Amino acid sequence: MALPKTIKIMHRNYTLVKETTKTLMTSQAYGMFKPVDGVITYVADVSHSETVDTVIHEMLHALWMLFDHDKEHEEHIVRTLSTGITTIMRDNPKLFAALQEVLNDEGKR
Repeated sequence: MALPKTIKIMHRNYTLVKETTKTLMTSQAYGMFKPVDGVITYVADVSHSETVDTVIHEMLHALWMLFDHDKEHEEHIVRTLSTGITTIMRDNPKLFAALQEVLNDEGKR
């Protein structure tokens, strides 16, 4: 399944842009968050787990900025949370499908 072209984080829409590792390797990164442009860039020629981890990582940077958290420990916290969330998603696929169903039923109560 392909990733969507746009995602919404809080009140803002972001464009997801797929790149190759060679394009982003000048920064030694698998992804990049550009808040002014509303763009999250990720590399597509890595493992699926690395792609998911990267997109989550960049979404967490977006949340970090939107919540105006202190920048001092941002990268360490974002890195550990994105890898942790990716691992939970990979190891518990039924959980995230069930959580999405719960969200979808929100207005039906």
